Amino acid sequence: MEPLDALLRFLGLVYRAQRLAVGDDAISDAARVKHLRLMLLASDASEHTARRIAFLAESSGAPLARLSIDKATLGGAIGLASCAAAAVTDFGFAGAIGERLRAIDPTLYGEIADETAQRAKRASERKQKKPKRGAKARKA
Repeated sequence: MEPLDALLRFLGLVYRAQRLAVGDDAISDAARVKHLRLMLLASDASEHTARRIAFLAESSGAPLARLSIDKATLGGAIGLASCAAAAVTDFGFAGAIGERLRAIDPTLYGEIADETAQRAKRASERKQKKPKRGAKARKA
């Protein structure tokens, strides 16, 4: 399977898992509650959309990947007519998408893949350290 096909199929899975915010309003809502993990932008997105997404990515600290696919291809991967921008809202999925991006072009997406993998690892470590809900602290 081609790396680009693998990425598109995986984006469909992430969308069905409800961990992909699609469209300006959904991405803005995810940014407001600080859930942006990775931003994706289609190659033929308008200049206004590109500026807005870049601003949201910068202000939230999320990496921005400018994809080499058009809006129709990105939208088709997730079952929509078109999609100019999408945001991954889960650390694990963002790390997996970063690795798929690295397989497409290591020089272009290598830094993004490293950053998302690092963030996914830290999130996993935090989750393991977090005490389970309802567990009481034992007295020594």
